[in-house]
Amino acid sequence: VDAAVAAVRRRVLPGVCVLFTRVIPLAETAERHFAWRLAVELGATVSAAATDAVTHVVAGAAGTDKARWAASRGKAVVGLEWLLECGYLWRREPEKAYPPPAVPSDAAPRGLSRDTLPPPRVG
Repeated sequence: VDAAVAAVRRRVLPGVCVLFTRVIPLAETAERHFAWRLAVELGATVSAAATDAVTHVVAGAAGTDKARWAASRGKAVVGLEWLLECGYLWRREPEKAYPPPAVPSDAAPRGLSRDTLPPPRVG
């Protein structure tokens, strides 16, 4: 059963390549962070750098350099809530419904934990 569930979850974000900004604390091993693991569980790949392969920037704040880079290239810029909702609902949610928080880049938190995240939207 576990393998079947994992196979279904991997079909949620196929073809998506995620780049995180202001989500994973710098002192933490990125590959161990729950957001990185969730993206992979949902079938996305994760990039550690801004490359042409990146399709989505998951941002803890709208004004980061990576978020501005993505927007200037027509790539999706979403808040962490988008990834969480995709995982909660087991489907790809519309990116435009989940913009990153409009926090100035110099005031944004350096990383989020499960304790600081809002509850998932239902409906």
